[in-house]
Amino acid sequence: MNETTLQDKSRYFRLLAEQLPSIQAYCDRELTYRYASPAMAVWFGPAGKRAAGRPVAEILGPELFARDEPSMRAALRGQSQNFEREITGPDRVKRHGLVTYMPDVVDGIVLGFMIQVTDITHLREAESALRAEAVERQRALDLLRRREAELRRAQRIGRIGSWEWEVAADLVTWSEELYRIFGRDAARMAPSFAEQALIYVPESYARLRDAVAETLRSGAPYELELEYERPDGSRRWIEARGEAFRDEEGRIVKLGGVAIDITARRRIRVSELESDVAQRANRSRTAFMVRASSELRAPLRTILDSARVLEREAAAGSALRGCGETILRSAWQIAELVDEMFDLSSSRLNRDDFKPVTCDVLEVVSDCVAQFAEHAGVEDVVVVDRIPRKASWPARIDSDRVRQVTENLLANAMKNSRGGGTIVVSVAHRGDFVELIVDDTGSGLASNQMSRLFAPLDDAATRIADGSAPGVGLALSRFLLELMGGCLQIGSRPGAGSTFSASFPAV
Repeated sequence: MNETTLQDKSRYFRLLAEQLPSIQAYCDRELTYRYASPAMAVWFGPAGKRAAGRPVAEILGPELFARDEPSMRAALRGQSQNFEREITGPDRVKRHGLVTYMPDVVDGIVLGFMIQVTDITHLREAESALRAEAVERQRALDLLRRREAELRRAQRIGRIGSWEWEVAADLVTWSEELYRIFGRDAARMAPSFAEQALIYVPESYARLRDAVAETLRSGAPYELELEYERPDGSRRWIEARGEAFRDEEGRIVKLGGVAIDITARRRIRVSELESDVAQRANRSRTAFMVRASSELRAPLRTILDSARVLEREAAAGSALRGCGETILRSAWQIAELVDEMFDLSSSRLNRDDFKPVTCDVLEVVSDCVAQFAEHAGVEDVVVVDRIPRKASWPARIDSDRVRQVTENLLANAMKNSRGGGTIVVSVAHRGDFVELIVDDTGSGLASNQMSRLFAPLDDAATRIADGSAPGVGLALSRFLLELMGGCLQIGSRPGAGSTFSASFPAV
């Protein structure tokens, strides 16, 4: 190798050392710099520029030297070192350097080590920015997952499922809740639009098909109530809403919407409709009863008058006179029934007419029982009066209505006790109520008869042993007691008689 070649190489090495932004230096065994490239001045200021021939500790400063000395000692033992170091320069700028110590070994002896410090500040800044971006993306992903979980929870609570249909690909996607609403396996693909004909009842699917066709044609949204069938055979209802999505050119490429479970709402609506129909029917029946009972009074008066004439004019003991008595008794029974029908109907139509006052229940009941006992003897029924005589139990009542209730209960007991029966009447003061108790020794009532006892003019289900029916008296009595704040209770067993208890609010 000639001298020119050596000079050229020396020049190239000097250019590299002087122009490279990384530090190039050499340190001997005494930890003194023997060479330092100009880049030392960038990192350590003027001191770095004059580093050659000066101790490393003087250039690095006590703090940085204390951190790097162990690595330097390791390099002097022949061990290469690689590490990162953050160095604050004279301009207060923090730089990140990748430090490499390479031992200089000659004939097995370490004479010193070469130093290279590469500026990786931009790399660490980019890395830090990437980490920050990753953290932000993770935060956004966590937020998205929370929002999705909240949406699933909201859909589950509200029984609202969502869906999308990519028209060209005929690809349908359902939300988790929509699978639950339809009772389908979420692990399977959602059925195509045509396959959904197997989910809805025919009439509902036909309406859905027509609505979807119109939305695809015009882009107008739709809203329908549809009936569908779950895999277990149960039928339920949804409110289906859908709308169109267009691409940049205005073409409809997708439909999307929600399905809301409205089964409970439909049932309530149906129940309200049925209740409304029942109320209208009840009002119609009530109006009919009022009109019928009113119009029956005129012919009944004629029958009663004719029966009285027949009874008065016929000879005593004659068959004709007996017929007159029978007609008269039956006519009075019909008249009582008509009065009860009219009273029950008019009471329901005019609740505001009821005006309670404070009066003695014992006095009203005692008077009714005394009058009834005379008539009961004709029917071979014994009336046992156990009403307290030396007491006064006031209550908030309508005395005429109390009398009506008492007469109805006594008349009902007599129907059950004809032909040797016994009726026991008593009054008791129990808590906030005064209670009228009427016991009879009749045939009693079965459970199915008791359940329909208060249906006015009910069929054979409420008929008692002799074939007669309670009529409207009990229904009217219970209604009147409820208006006064009381109640009517019944206890009965077949063959063991019945007990009717009417409670009036005490003062």
